[in-house]
Amino acid sequence: SKLLEQPLIADASRERAASRDPSLQLRFLALKNLSALESARPSDCDEYGMLTESALQHALEALAIDETDSLLWLRLGRLAQRTGRVSLARHALEQSVLMSPHNQLARLELRALLASLDDYVSTC
Repeated sequence: SKLLEQPLIADASRERAASRDPSLQLRFLALKNLSALESARPSDCDEYGMLTESALQHALEALAIDETDSLLWLRLGRLAQRTGRVSLARHALEQSVLMSPHNQLARLELRALLASLDDYVSTC
């Protein structure tokens, strides 16, 4: 989290994404890794779901920088399910499948979510 406060990374803006600004790429990777670390913690270490909430926010911030990472969309879908945000989970899992249609894990996660909602479609 202190890494994100460093001036080089803190000043990175989405407008500089088109120029492939290294500071923006560094911010994306820092957010993505923070999300991974926070989401990997055991649930008994996540008092009041604060780590899950933080992981979800970091994933959303990272995806605002680069929305083409299918594995990050998959992580966001899982985190959204954990926090009961079904609409966000569905959207994230659908994006993961769109970004990487051959990712069987993303397809299975989406299929399970849709089945739980009685909204399964044969296109999965």
